[in-house]
Amino acid sequence: MTNLLKKTIFILAIVFSNTLLFIPMHADAQVEGAPVETYEEKTKEETTLASASLPKLTIPDLQIKIPTIKFTETDLQCANDQKKLCIPWIGEYIAGIYKYAIGIVGILAAVVLMWGGIVWLTAGGNQQRIGDAKSWITASISGLIIALSSYLILYQINPALVNYQPLVITIIEKVPIIEGGSESESYDASKYPAIDEKTLERITPNIWCTGTDCRVKKEMADALKKVAAEATKRGYRLTITSGYRSLTMQEDLFKKAVLTYGSEEEARKYVAKPSTAAPHVRGIAVDICIQDHCQGIGTGQNANRDDKWTQELKAIMFTADPGFSRYNKEWWHFEYNSDLPNRSRN
Repeated sequence: MTNLLKKTIFILAIVFSNTLLFIPMHADAQVEGAPVETYEEKTKEETTLASASLPKLTIPDLQIKIPTIKFTETDLQCANDQKKLCIPWIGEYIAGIYKYAIGIVGILAAVVLMWGGIVWLTAGGNQQRIGDAKSWITASISGLIIALSSYLILYQINPALVNYQPLVITIIEKVPIIEGGSESESYDASKYPAIDEKTLERITPNIWCTGTDCRVKKEMADALKKVAAEATKRGYRLTITSGYRSLTMQEDLFKKAVLTYGSEEEARKYVAKPSTAAPHVRGIAVDICIQDHCQGIGTGQNANRDDKWTQELKAIMFTADPGFSRYNKEWWHFEYNSDLPNRSRN
């Protein structure tokens, strides 16, 4: 029984000192910063993270009070990244438990050490009892050394085990919700069912495409082959920056436009509101330019550019196929067989 108890004390010292070995010190999570709002309710500045309300978190109130656990009062925002919260309480909790465990091991070691001394003092010259006393004293000192040196042991295994990092939480920015409806009063989305993407064709390789989706409807793909031939005849090569867009992609672009221009009404001047009636979503529109002369494409500040290169682009498009028309408010935006207003061949 005596040997079993000695081993038990020794093992407890090791277990307590290495409690943290399998406990993760760092985690990432996400928390919503505030309720969602419509585009019209907030401007770009009001929808940024800086204006988002931080989650209301309170310092944990432990049911079992442990003297070595002290929680820090903090405003939670990470000093090096205002888009994240740094919550130190989990690391502080683990550190407090660790210190408390070391204290318990120290007390146990002291008790065993005193017991060994008592056994030795009462041995009366009995060599067997003296040997037992020495064993008790050796076990207590060994366990105390392991406990007190556990920091170095854990550090050698993995420095992160003793570097109590705060819990890092990424705040989700406010996400405005797009109201239902068509892109404008002139668009009737009910007339345009969602396109089957299997029917789309890739744009001719004779036109350089830098967009994320280089597909359009078949009839437009055929017409663009004529456009490429006409551009080659004139000594130019063309670039397409955008072709077909899924509703999800159109929605993302519209969200960015609202943040850029400050309101849904202003954003509509530059990006179609997500709808199956939108030309890019229907696969009948491309944003196109003459290579090396694409300055300002896709930007509202330069949408009405009118120079030699925009005139040449119109000439190429309209000469190649009569089905092309241009959106009057964007020099780069051309559609094929479009039935939408504000389109022309001039």
